[in-house]
Amino acid sequence: MRMNTPVTNIEYELREGSSIVSKTDLKGVITYVNPDFVEASGYTEKELMGQPHNILRHPDMPEEAFADLWNTLKAGKPWTGIVKNRRKNGDHYWVIANATPILEGGSCVGYLSVRSKPSREQIDAHAAAYRLFREGRQGNLRIVEGKAVKSTKLNSVRKYFSGMNEKSRIIAAFVVLQLIFLAVMAGMLVTERNSMFEDRQRATRFAVETAWGTVDSLGKAAASGEITVEEAQKRAIAQLKVMRYDGKEYFWVNDMQPRMIMHPTKPELDGTDLGATKDPNGKALFLDMVNVVRAEGAGFVNYDWPRPGSEKPVPKISFVKGYQPWGWIVGSGVYVDDIDEKVKDHAWKLLIVILLVSAVMTMMAKILASNIVGALRKAGIQLNRISQGYYHDLIEVERADETGMIMYAMKSMQIRMGFEVSDAKRTANEAMRVKVALDNVGTSVMIADKNRNIIYLNKSVVEMLSKVENDLRRVMPNFSVANLQGSNIDLFHKAPAHQQQLLSSLNGTHRTEIKVAGHTFALSACSVIDEAGERLGSAIEWKDRTAEVAVEQEIAAIVNAAANGDFSQRVSLADKEGFFRQISEGMNNLMQTSATSLDEVVRVLGALAKGDLTETITNEYHGTFGQLKDDSNSTVEQLTEVISRIKEAAETINTASKEIASGNTDLSQRTEEQASSLEETAASMEQLTSTVKQNAENAKQANQLAAGASDIAMRGGEVVGKVVQTMSSISESSKKIVDIISVIDGIAFQTNIL
Repeated sequence: MRMNTPVTNIEYELREGSSIVSKTDLKGVITYVNPDFVEASGYTEKELMGQPHNILRHPDMPEEAFADLWNTLKAGKPWTGIVKNRRKNGDHYWVIANATPILEGGSCVGYLSVRSKPSREQIDAHAAAYRLFREGRQGNLRIVEGKAVKSTKLNSVRKYFSGMNEKSRIIAAFVVLQLIFLAVMAGMLVTERNSMFEDRQRATRFAVETAWGTVDSLGKAAASGEITVEEAQKRAIAQLKVMRYDGKEYFWVNDMQPRMIMHPTKPELDGTDLGATKDPNGKALFLDMVNVVRAEGAGFVNYDWPRPGSEKPVPKISFVKGYQPWGWIVGSGVYVDDIDEKVKDHAWKLLIVILLVSAVMTMMAKILASNIVGALRKAGIQLNRISQGYYHDLIEVERADETGMIMYAMKSMQIRMGFEVSDAKRTANEAMRVKVALDNVGTSVMIADKNRNIIYLNKSVVEMLSKVENDLRRVMPNFSVANLQGSNIDLFHKAPAHQQQLLSSLNGTHRTEIKVAGHTFALSACSVIDEAGERLGSAIEWKDRTAEVAVEQEIAAIVNAAANGDFSQRVSLADKEGFFRQISEGMNNLMQTSATSLDEVVRVLGALAKGDLTETITNEYHGTFGQLKDDSNSTVEQLTEVISRIKEAAETINTASKEIASGNTDLSQRTEEQASSLEETAASMEQLTSTVKQNAENAKQANQLAAGASDIAMRGGEVVGKVVQTMSSISESSKKIVDIISVIDGIAFQTNIL
């Protein structure tokens, strides 16, 4: 017997309504356990599967209980008993265990056990009984089919009859009835014989007392002196010799010697000594008569004596009564051999009646047994088929008695169980569809029971954790994806108490991130609650964000560099797949396009800053970069046009200045009055010089704006806008130059006039 240690004295009380279910193979190896079983045992499902069922055996359970369990199950019968089990930590819990064989195709393929919570009275009673077995003080107590019963002869008889099949019990019952009937008949015969015997005794005694009364009356006459004693005796003998009763019965007289005084049918005995007379059995009958009279005064004596005219002795009973004054014994007897003949005649008649009654009872027993046993056998076969999962058999009920009611109840049970099983299959199919869907979805899903033991892992979460298994082992040396199911989710957390409290009170969806061994996992947990509102466990969605976080960090670094004007950074494509590779390639393309475009703008603006208006952007760009290209090229073209116009204006101004200088020389010679005009002209020239300087400043500002565009690509449009505004200012300055030229032309014209 397996001894599981250590043990504590702490009892784990089961929840009300809990149903602990397990299945084992023919060797008692566990093949299935339900969540209630896992919770009560304290083991994980993985620790239980494949283990012998006696892993839960408590040392306080006597070996006799389990021997009775296996004997009952191997006999093909279910077993029910109160059992004390041991939990993993040494605590214990009590259950009402119901075990039954699992039949498939008529053969036992395993055992099913369903357990529930017992009452405190049941626990106390069985704990006391089991203690007696452990201590060897059980006496005549035996455990039979889960019950502790006393082994007595009556219980043995009950067990014997309870082990008989129904047909045998019915036949045995009828045999017992026949024996009782036979005993009653025999008793009646005995009673009849005794009654006849007693009637003969009473008649004989009455007759003898009557005859004795005759002797007594004559004795009294002699005593009174009416007659002499001799005369009285002669008269008495004469009267007794002829007296008869029942037509043929007679009286005799003998004395106390004993000597025959008078015998009416055998006068040769008169005067003979009877002391040596014996019946064929050696009985000294007359001496016995003397002894009875001396002891009691009267009484019966049984012996054998021949009938008149016959030498063959037959049973006879005599009544004798003594007459003390004369020393006489008056007796008479009756033969009782005819009583036995009458009893035998009655016995034969009764035997015929008994045989007829027995034949009728046997036929009734066979019919009754056939009806009852046939119905019970049919019910048993049908129940076995129901137990094997056949719920669509046609159950025909052909009678309305108790067995018919059983069949009706069985039919109702079959219909109900068929519905329940069908509904359970439907639910199971729905659950299977959900499971298959969960198995194959891309989302990584894990399900844990209310004790946070992992009971389900889909393919995605297994694949995800398998990829990082070696990394996780650096912080969790015993971590194994293959052994993860049945483990506790607390192994992923440094502070399990927080997770326990969180999941136990979780009503909605909780999202968080955990970092383990350099990997970042996003978790989304929600409670699994049944229709009754009971919390069954939690569903956790896993997402490995390690690569995503790394990409986010790389992109953030590149964006920060770009914001600082560095477009040379790139996202590494190593170890990137799918979406992350695509977005990384896209970001690299964006940075390359931005860098190339801005390099082109820088090149063009740098040439402008050097006064080279021949550089333009020739590569093809789209969107904002295309607009930046067009605006930059337009700027170069407009600047070229503006500079050309400025050059022409400068040449015109140069020619006009020469003409003015010549006119001034002529004018200075002709009149001084034109000095003020010349001063105005000088002032105008200064203003012209100032305007030209302003144009130069504007051009320089345009160069600075273009350089700013090279820092931030997204602000290129704004830079081009500023260039356009600058060109507008240049255009306005040009207009002013035109106005000045007009003034100079006017002055020259006036000078020429003068």
